[in-house]
Amino acid sequence: MAADVLLVQMRGVKVVWTVHNRFSHESEHPAREIIARRLLARLVSRMIFHSEDARAEIQRLLAINLLRRSVVIPHGHYIGLYPTDASRERQLRSQFEIKDDDTVLLFFGNLRRYKGISQLLHAFQLAPHCRLKLIIAGKPFDQGLAEEVATASKNDPRIQPYLDFIPDVDVGPLYAVSHIAVIPFERTLTSGSAILALSQGKALLLPEEARLIGLPDQRGTVFYGNDGLLETLQQLPSKAELAAMGKMNFEAAKTLDWKTIGRQVAKVYTH
Repeated sequence: MAADVLLVQMRGVKVVWTVHNRFSHESEHPAREIIARRLLARLVSRMIFHSEDARAEIQRLLAINLLRRSVVIPHGHYIGLYPTDASRERQLRSQFEIKDDDTVLLFFGNLRRYKGISQLLHAFQLAPHCRLKLIIAGKPFDQGLAEEVATASKNDPRIQPYLDFIPDVDVGPLYAVSHIAVIPFERTLTSGSAILALSQGKALLLPEEARLIGLPDQRGTVFYGNDGLLETLQQLPSKAELAAMGKMNFEAAKTLDWKTIGRQVAKVYTH
């Protein structure tokens, strides 16, 4: 990769690196990656981070000063891209056996190990609250993960799987039938899934380390510490409180407008 960067730069092309993670997903050699990423950081023209905390974390990890070669630009929202549909909502409520007094958690997106799905399934099955419901919606990255979700669902009928690529027409309805989006990811610096949940006006359930992703307003998020997911599931806010948190998140998402962000990104490439 370093040779590729040098080659295009010799031709007068700028190379901009938008940093999303500390390491690549499911990295098996983090020490080697640090060396490679440190070299890449020194070679690229500019770097983009989605939060100040993320930039500080990468500076610490790579042990280099990135202030002069990087900028912080937030992740844009998804407002209006995934409208809901009342008919499809009713179908999903029936499919997932959602009752009026259920509190529904939604895990949405491709299922990969680094997203903490195993920890979520384990903690949820230990939570005794009979009126909790967990929808797992997304395509598994590997068969082992698909089998793990299927087994958990068989053992605990509160877990409802939708293990497939989710078409655009189902995105809005899935969020509409849910009360809070749970994103128990590990080792990431940004999350399109979190911004999507904000854009859909939903409360968030995130690990403490997710503060790095730079949400515009953290009042709509329930954070949990190490080994604290089970306790948090047992003490979730009421549905009315979750709805109020979701409204705050939607207002926060409005500040992430693409017109402003687009100008900021364009400036990185043209100056």
